[in-house]
Amino acid sequence: MATKSPRLFVLRHAHSSWALPGQRDHQRVLDERGRRDAERLADELKDEAIEIDSVLCSTAARARETFEIAKPAFARIGKTTFTDDLYAFGPEAYVAAIEAETDASTILVVGHNPMIEDFALSLVGTDSKAYQKLREGLPTCGFAEFACEDGFATMAKGGASLSRLLLPREMA
Repeated sequence: MATKSPRLFVLRHAHSSWALPGQRDHQRVLDERGRRDAERLADELKDEAIEIDSVLCSTAARARETFEIAKPAFARIGKTTFTDDLYAFGPEAYVAAIEAETDASTILVVGHNPMIEDFALSLVGTDSKAYQKLREGLPTCGFAEFACEDGFATMAKGGASLSRLLLPREMA
């Protein structure tokens, strides 16, 4: 039986409301547009029977809410880890979190800009069309799928290829 190359799914949290007086940034939730975009993403993915071995999600309310809305679109969700590292630290925290998932062949990461966009850019070679497309930005609720032919260990050195990029404005 042939084994599939590892796949990485990167999801920027959906559009959120501004913080209310006295509310911390970490507590901000999705606004109506964000919920609608996350539902449209789930509708776009639901027939694909994607199985996720491991989810790495920021602890921020808007990231968790985005994940909860998108979650039913996946055929199977394995281990789910909520971590402050994806909220508070840079793209290297995303790399470290993924490299720690040694038993996973499909990983979904739900995080924030600018870190998640910088992380996604680091996955592909700078002279690639994928890099140019990603440089246009990963908007809220943007979803990118990467194939990591040589495994997750080489992905952060430009060793991944962008399989697809779903943007909210392009979803029905």
